[in-house]
Amino acid sequence: MLSKYEILDIERVLEDEELSQKIFLKLAETFKHQEFLVSQFIDWHTSGVNKNFLFPNGYGASVCWNDRCDCGTYQHEKWELMVTNDRGEGVYNTPITENVLPCLSVKQVEKVLDDIMHLRRKRKRRRRK
Repeated sequence: MLSKYEILDIERVLEDEELSQKIFLKLAETFKHQEFLVSQFIDWHTSGVNKNFLFPNGYGASVCWNDRCDCGTYQHEKWELMVTNDRGEGVYNTPITENVLPCLSVKQVEKVLDDIMHLRRKRKRRRRK
């Protein structure tokens, strides 16, 4: 069941025709890595879109766009990207970044997704007995 606040967020977005249109256009926007897309959804609370990717090497990415992103000019064309593990948790110790990458164009997102896809799989440490 949705909370009162989630319902208010949905109503706010749906009442704003321009914002609703932007959200649905972003949801429809595709990246060249579509075969690795494991989920996508509208985040009503942030008035945004989230797309989650997972690659065979065990790394993935959470790619987000929202109306509150502060990227300066052309902010509605920009995405944020976080490197994730196979459980969707943020990974902050890769050669790609140690943080969320803000204000990316579609081409930049695709370049970072390529980089993530080619990261070497981490070896799991064996526990000593």
